[in-house]
Amino acid sequence: APVAEELCYIYETRYFLREMRPEVPEVLHKLKEMGLRIGCISNTLSLTQVPSTLRRYGILEYFNPVVLSSDFGHRKPDPSIFYHAARILNLPTGGMVYVGDKINRDILGAVRSGFRLAVKIDHEYDDGEVDLGATPHARIETLLDLIPILEKEMAADRRKAGRGSGLGKIKGIFFDAGNILYHKPRKGRNIKRFIAR
Repeated sequence: APVAEELCYIYETRYFLREMRPEVPEVLHKLKEMGLRIGCISNTLSLTQVPSTLRRYGILEYFNPVVLSSDFGHRKPDPSIFYHAARILNLPTGGMVYVGDKINRDILGAVRSGFRLAVKIDHEYDDGEVDLGATPHARIETLLDLIPILEKEMAADRRKAGRGSGLGKIKGIFFDAGNILYHKPRKGRNIKRFIAR
């Protein structure tokens, strides 16, 4: 098991160049100011790569919990990993938002598990998979686009519940890790350079 973990970590950290999206710290700070609980649900081979990457970026403290398929034993879009994450926060899935980049994993799983909103972030990375299965509630191009969507939904909740009722129904937000909190700029450059040799 330790050797397998080391190999998975090497694969995830040496074969991909990852960079944090530049808007992430600002967005996380704003979400915290809005009173939202923040977590991460990620399909991953490694048990340590996602926490290690978030720590290296200086943003790990925002995320509690970090739920990894390699630890939980089920992968998105299985609804059980979404239920598990919400249960850790002791919050209903109907009060949660999920932000992911894959419809067939992130959006489908969030919709199946009853998340209030399933938001897809668009990007250039394409792994060639057929990406169907559910319709996102919203599409964004940058995480900054997420803030007005949440503000609008939370304001609608407050109007429905009456004044003085707190933040409304949305209480937490979960992110995928890959291509959301960080991305792969210059995708394919290293492998192309290697092949050219």
